[in-house]
Amino acid sequence: ENNYVGKKYLDDSEVFFKNYFKGLQTKPPNIDYEGISNYRRVVSQILLKKINFGAVISYSNLVILANNPRSSRSIGTVMRKNPCPILIPCHRVIKSNNEMGNYSFKSGLKTKKWLLEHEGIMIKKNVVYKI
Repeated sequence: ENNYVGKKYLDDSEVFFKNYFKGLQTKPPNIDYEGISNYRRVVSQILLKKINFGAVISYSNLVILANNPRSSRSIGTVMRKNPCPILIPCHRVIKSNNEMGNYSFKSGLKTKKWLLEHEGIMIKKNVVYKI
């Protein structure tokens, strides 16, 4: 049974990534949140359920949606510790002044810019213009 479940996760992930790189929004595979804090789980689920392909949200607005009095810096920490970039779309989180902000996955801002542009978001000089 464990092999079946593991294969299903891998198959669902394969479908998700194939569609994502074709420019199609696809429901991500189920994600196992075991071992992460409740706050990180809540923030990750908000990104998955409410911030669709081609959309962005500011760190400060994500704090509000998470209904947590913590600062937007805590959101940055959650993004930095994201175990599943692209699946949990931390690249869609930007600064409130529309600058891209940081990205800790491979190649940093270059990758974040590519992902956002892939999703149809216009960026000039690290500023996001389509929100």
